[in-house]
Amino acid sequence: MDDVTRGLYGFFAAFLLLFAFLGCWIPLSGFIEFFTLNDVVNYSWKSGFMIFVVPFILYFVYLMVCSVVKNEFVKMNAKLGNTLGILPVLGIVFGMLSSTYIDQNLKNNDYKICPSKSLMLPNKYVKDIKLC
Repeated sequence: MDDVTRGLYGFFAAFLLLFAFLGCWIPLSGFIEFFTLNDVVNYSWKSGFMIFVVPFILYFVYLMVCSVVKNEFVKMNAKLGNTLGILPVLGIVFGMLSSTYIDQNLKNNDYKICPSKSLMLPNKYVKDIKLC
């Protein structure tokens, strides 16, 4: 591994680490909004899914940092890789189920859904339609 590749690996590892932190913060803030029943709650199945992808991303960050430090490519552990590969699949199931539950629970508590500008954005539930 040459010096240019080491720098790119380090930069990409830092980018993935930032993505992992955001992947934890965004869904956890949605869960906190839901459990405290704030006036505005942002949640979708993608938010629940993101939490399950973070361990997989952190393992790739670990592999990249080890590669940069040792100056050679580090191989992935097959058992750990397979286990971490199953987590995102479980995350999709959890995200769908939790999204359905949260949607029904908030509708029963008289929350309204704001019209979404994009399909990629999470659903925005509000107590008063003026908050949209």
